[in-house]
Amino acid sequence: MYQDFFRLSESPFAIVPNPKFYFLSERHREALSHVLNGIEDGGGLALLTGEVGTGKTTTMKALLDRLPEKTQVATILNPSVSTLELMQTLCDELGVTYKDEDSFKRLYDLIADKLFNNESKGIQTVLLVDEAQHLMPDVLEQLRLLTNIETSYRKLLKVILIGQPELQEMLRQPNLRQLAQRITARYHLMPLSADEVHQYITHRISCAGGLDPLFDGAAIKLIAKETGGVPRLVNLVCDKSLKMAFKESRHKVNKELAERACQDVLEWQGAAKPKPSFDYKRYWPVYAGAVGGAALLAIAIRIGLGGDDVPAAPQISEPVANSVVVAPSPQPSAAAPETVAPVVVVEASKPEPNVDTLPFNTLVRESLSAGAAMQSLYKLWGFDADVLAASCSAQVRGELACYKGELPLSQLLTIDRPAVLQMNGPQGQSWFAVLYGKGDGQFELLAADRRVLVSEQFVNQFWSGEALILWRPPLGNPNFIKLGQRGERVQWLDQRLNLVLGDNSPVSNQFGQAQRNKVRDFQRSKGLDADGIPGAMTFMVLDTVLQMPGPMLTDSITATPAEQKALEDGEVVEVPSSDVFTLALTPLPQVELVEVAEPEPKVEQYGRTNVTAPNQTPLKSSDELTLDDLDLSELSPELAQKVEAAMSGDKSRTLDAKLERAQPASNVIPISQLSADMLDRLPAMDFQSHVYASNENSRRVKVNGKDAREGEFVAEGVLLRGIEPQQVVVQFENELIAIPALTKW
Repeated sequence: MYQDFFRLSESPFAIVPNPKFYFLSERHREALSHVLNGIEDGGGLALLTGEVGTGKTTTMKALLDRLPEKTQVATILNPSVSTLELMQTLCDELGVTYKDEDSFKRLYDLIADKLFNNESKGIQTVLLVDEAQHLMPDVLEQLRLLTNIETSYRKLLKVILIGQPELQEMLRQPNLRQLAQRITARYHLMPLSADEVHQYITHRISCAGGLDPLFDGAAIKLIAKETGGVPRLVNLVCDKSLKMAFKESRHKVNKELAERACQDVLEWQGAAKPKPSFDYKRYWPVYAGAVGGAALLAIAIRIGLGGDDVPAAPQISEPVANSVVVAPSPQPSAAAPETVAPVVVVEASKPEPNVDTLPFNTLVRESLSAGAAMQSLYKLWGFDADVLAASCSAQVRGELACYKGELPLSQLLTIDRPAVLQMNGPQGQSWFAVLYGKGDGQFELLAADRRVLVSEQFVNQFWSGEALILWRPPLGNPNFIKLGQRGERVQWLDQRLNLVLGDNSPVSNQFGQAQRNKVRDFQRSKGLDADGIPGAMTFMVLDTVLQMPGPMLTDSITATPAEQKALEDGEVVEVPSSDVFTLALTPLPQVELVEVAEPEPKVEQYGRTNVTAPNQTPLKSSDELTLDDLDLSELSPELAQKVEAAMSGDKSRTLDAKLERAQPASNVIPISQLSADMLDRLPAMDFQSHVYASNENSRRVKVNGKDAREGEFVAEGVLLRGIEPQQVVVQFENELIAIPALTKW
């Protein structure tokens, strides 16, 4: 209707999900990242929820475009199916032939064969279920059973559930707790902020061929406020605004037009601001009548009791329960007895105990420091440290190491140690609290020097899934144990696994297949990923099972009925403060500064290459690299330009520059200085892209065709520890190695 008038190629605000118009806000990018990470590396279930119109279906379409090329996707758009129809629909989507009379077992076997066949061909199988809040509990349970089809390393069917917030409530039902525990990533889409609404409107107009701004600033602010940032409502209001502007021959929507469009669209949609649940003005005659009646009753009682000679009846400002009427015993008198009116005796009900609640915004505002939360965590372990020193260091300090990662709440409770939780606040703001205690559906947090009680629903809603946990690595070595490794740590592990599993086999100092099977049995018994690799998670849970010294989550939380009611209403209840740091505090060991001598020139074999061979240039360390040392011809012009800008920029923030200012004992060494033996053992790696950002959650690299972030494995036994502006730091065996960006090794 108005496209030619505004010189647009198509309607910019159609509500049909169109990938061309998809707007990647910060929260939508986070949603894609959470879901994709949740189904990678063995994960089986991911959950994406959001209110109506926040962009869940559009996010799903964008998700399909970002799945690996070798992926077979099955989609269920109508979830109102029975368990039999679910199995048949999945067979149809996967191209599996079946008969109408086939049993559940037959269908299950056919699907399992298809999944194993895909796995053998390197094909990932993903099931997308939209509007999943309509799934019946028995269908959800059947989905859980399908995720049991797995190898030793990964789930063969990755399931992504997309639905409205009611889906979260469904998964909290006791009969679905096994399914809820399988969810490796969950994200709740929030509406757009005011700034994002401005970007959203501008983006869609630009995608439709618009060259001029069609909305003024005041109109956009009003639309953002009235729609609450819900994209679908923004589309409807903007479309209506442009239609009104077209009818009035206006080339720009002002605040007045936007206000009329909001009124027309939102009232019809039922999205207008809710009215008070009780209209006091409407019922003021009732209040007046009640007060007047009470006054007349009091006067009548006084007259009946003899006027001023009799004490007045007690005044009752509010209705009081448990009132009783008592007739007084007659008093002896010479005169004729008078009729005595009954006296109202009030039995006061027990007052409701006061509950100290803390406003959510106050809690967030006072808990923005991750360092302060880590400081509290160290104190629970008995160490005193200032905010700057209380970091999640990879180096073992005071016999403690720090684990940082995303994990489900069930695993966090299995570890049973205090942990710093990264929480989601308003408008994407992060705040931090220490998980200190657990109870029946409620948790105790330490935040901003306060002890607060919150409900399990509160934690599930606001926790981002990322936690920082202090743990005691065996023999002071936090590295995982790999197959074939020998040593005292292997013997330590085998001895304790025998103790926990009741195994009487001889203790070995070599980690072989028998020891790996023991680790796998222990992991299964504790609900961990049964990969047979003893890493930080396995060691932490084993530490808890063996009841090793250290703080545990308190389990003596007993909320009063009033506090319980406040928690159910989503309130944050403040607990009377007391000193929870009862251990004797000792100073936290500082990182030692050591003098690093200039390395001697090495004459040794670097695997396939001799560094000092004739006519061959030695490998340079990262701080010696220049643009002339890199071949940018195979990169796209845009990426090559970014690499040139990064290489010619300020190098004062690189890892090597930091090491020059303060050399820690962690011994991060350039790859050029590795020994020949270690270079031979180092797996092949091709760093194809390198994205560095000040926000660590936005940093990523692409290695051997796979995206990776800090804390993930990029090759067999190679852990990505840090992404710097011009290089990465990986951990291989016991060494931290610096590798220049975009290096092929």
